[in-house]
Amino acid sequence: MNDIQITIDTPIFHNIDDIQSTLNEVPEGIMIPDIQIYHVVFTGNVKNYDEFEPWYRATQ
Repeated sequence: MNDIQITIDTPIFHNIDDIQSTLNEVPEGIMIPDIQIYHVVFTGNVKNYDEFEPWYRATQ
């Protein structure tokens, strides 16, 4: 029997990875609504917390 391989390589899946990475990198004790992280990843092409932090400070 042949194995079926599925490769997921679409922008939406990359965004999901970026969201998860950013959520995991938020320092302990800092409270950021998840929706803000989702928003900036999808609209601002942010890929990690280091890119998210300046955006977050500028919008507060």
